[in-house]
Amino acid sequence: MNKTCLKIGWLCGWAGSFCWVVVLAFVFFCKDMFLQGGIGALLAIIGYVFVLLYAPWQYPDKPLWILMVIPYCIFFISVSWAIWAFSRVSIVHVNWWDFLWMIPLLTPIGILGSNKWSDYDKH
Repeated sequence: MNKTCLKIGWLCGWAGSFCWVVVLAFVFFCKDMFLQGGIGALLAIIGYVFVLLYAPWQYPDKPLWILMVIPYCIFFISVSWAIWAFSRVSIVHVNWWDFLWMIPLLTPIGILGSNKWSDYDKH
């Protein structure tokens, strides 16, 4: 398999995971809610930086699940930020069942978790 395609998949997949944070931050900036917007923009930047820092081609012998832990943590922190930021706009009633939809987001850890970047050299 072409490693360029794998790199594009890693970068674009994580970019898609954080693009909603950028959009929400922009919305909060437009509503003059600079604290909420600034925190969102900062979370998106931190997320993108850690995606680049923990890119699997920089650590070819580490399992991918280890490299995904920090971006996932920042992603879930971003979800918490969104709940907090929207609670400033309106009353947000969050039930634990609302987080059930997040379980499918963890499938890459289950599918790719034990693979390493160096495993793709053998194909």
